[in-house]
Amino acid sequence: RTMISQSSKRRNTAANASSQGITCPHIYDILPGGILKEVASFLAPTSRALFAIAITPPSSPYDIIMARCRPNRSSIAGNDWHTLDFGDIEKDLAAKLTDDDISQVLLHIDAANRVKRLRLTNCINITGAGLSPLRGCTSIEQIDMSLVGAHKKLQLDPAPPLSCDLVLPILDSIISQENNSLKHLLFPYDWREEEVRLRFLEFLERYDGMLENSPTACCGTRLDGLICYDDDWFGIQDWTCSECAKNYCYDCTDEDDNKQLYFCFICERKYCTTCAAMVACSGCDNSVCVDCIPHTACSNSHCTNVVCNECLHKCGECNKGWCFACDDCMSCEDCYKRCCGECSE
Repeated sequence: RTMISQSSKRRNTAANASSQGITCPHIYDILPGGILKEVASFLAPTSRALFAIAITPPSSPYDIIMARCRPNRSSIAGNDWHTLDFGDIEKDLAAKLTDDDISQVLLHIDAANRVKRLRLTNCINITGAGLSPLRGCTSIEQIDMSLVGAHKKLQLDPAPPLSCDLVLPILDSIISQENNSLKHLLFPYDWREEEVRLRFLEFLERYDGMLENSPTACCGTRLDGLICYDDDWFGIQDWTCSECAKNYCYDCTDEDDNKQLYFCFICERKYCTTCAAMVACSGCDNSVCVDCIPHTACSNSHCTNVVCNECLHKCGECNKGWCFACDDCMSCEDCYKRCCGECSE
């Protein structure tokens, strides 16, 4: 009873103070800045930036005067912002971030001048308006707008609200800069759809032209047609590793004369042999990332075959996948629906 009474008293006191225009002290008034900076040092970089932004900014003349004695919030967020990856924070938190949150982070860390790689991992609730601080940016090299983590399938259900109409003008402002550093873009899967494709295509042609006129970092061969326009892989950037953003051509081989860039037919990304280990599908010539193998594992627990999506046969009832060697699915003569042996019993 005493605890409940004291808690109610504290709530009433806070409510009364608020109604009388009395503000609660800032966290800097309670804890020394050194402690806050030490606490932030244990957080992932993206979490540090969010933590710094969460600190209430000065709002009164008194606060502005006192703020002169407080450490700069940027000292809490840190200064090393080569990569800003929202996959470093909890997935549920990233999914709740809004465009305003993204914009505040980009402004706070001066992303337009500091960040080289931006990955909007799990930010499935944004429209893209929050990327506006990057307009005209010349330092950024890679932007991953797939909204999924590395070695994850690109298709999301439901489709995220990331808007082609809001994002493309920002990207256009970047590629129009003569001294821009952009090397690689990874787009949302849903931008391949027919209703978006026409507007998307016009930007892809401009981006492709920019890449062709940019200096390459491979063996010296001029790279033409760096964007894929085929239906299945529309908008995917060719010749570039999606991890390190280095360019490779078919003339780039290792000391054993093996090519150095492969396409994973599961996560639909290009990887160089330095960034990802690749294996060949047991059913065809397609390559697969080692980290993607669990996503296409045959449902037979005793099977060791590595297969890509195209060689994994799905049961129409249980949705289990079976490789070419273990596939015992039968097709219905009327509806052609496939059903595995387990479900047909």
